Amino acid sequence: ENIGGFYSFSFWIMDEGGGAAPLHVARLEQAAFRALDLRPVIGNPVDVGAPGTEGEGLGPVWISSSLWHSRFGGRHSIIGETIRLAQNEAGLFESRARVMGVMPAGVRIPHPRLDSPVDVWAILPASLTRQAAKAEVFLALGRLRPDRDIAQAQAQLDALADRRSQGEGQRRRPTVQTFQEIVLGPSRRTAAVMSAGVALVLMLAFGNLASLTVAEGRRRRREFAIRISLGATRRQLWKELVAEQLVLTVSALTVGVLLASLVLRGLTYLLTMADIGPPLASPSTLNVPVMVGF
Repeated sequence: ENIGGFYSFSFWIMDEGGGAAPLHVARLEQAAFRALDLRPVIGNPVDVGAPGTEGEGLGPVWISSSLWHSRFGGRHSIIGETIRLAQNEAGLFESRARVMGVMPAGVRIPHPRLDSPVDVWAILPASLTRQAAKAEVFLALGRLRPDRDIAQAQAQLDALADRRSQGEGQRRRPTVQTFQEIVLGPSRRTAAVMSAGVALVLMLAFGNLASLTVAEGRRRRREFAIRISLGATRRQLWKELVAEQLVLTVSALTVGVLLASLVLRGLTYLLTMADIGPPLASPSTLNVPVMVGF
């Protein structure tokens, strides 16, 4: 449906009397904003025709919800104000950018190169797009049409790359992936290794349990013989043994479920997929955002 390039870099904000603070800035083509369906919660929508888009500096920017609250106290009057940005803490190449809106909380681009949340969103102007197209490596964001899949998108981009390489003499190899593949790929490999380790531990635990059960039975053989000689029946002994094992099993299950719940929460916290916002399609549909790397 649409596709647009983007890149990210670090900047420093110099405003509000709080001293300089580092920022994570992302510049996207407007088509990439549409692919992510990013819409400000307050302020103006993303518009490539906004004043200053093709000028120097970042031009109009949309700040994150966390930056809005931490740096500007969550005040609505920040919309339309100008903030000072620089390339380092000392104010190198300082420029000014007008705040046009505030993005929803927790918005980020799930990619290994973007391991920190985006603080400032800006439009990638056409002049920089043409320069980025000549780079050896660049990334793009897109959204598949409902009647297309990843393989078809990959084939079309391969054909485009082949045609372009004929004039340049150097072929770029595009790679198309869904966000789910990018984020969950390393997690799946880690989960597979962890599953194999858990299976090995379970096998060892079962072996140890069997050995302990046999040893316990041998240790109590004399006890059972004495109790039988005193009049105890085999049924009574079996009932007592079953009750003991039932208590041990229920206790072990209770402790195991509690520990598993804590571990699951920890893993979920560490491996949680970053949210792009409510408009994102579910993995079961074909109309999903994809990442394209050239």
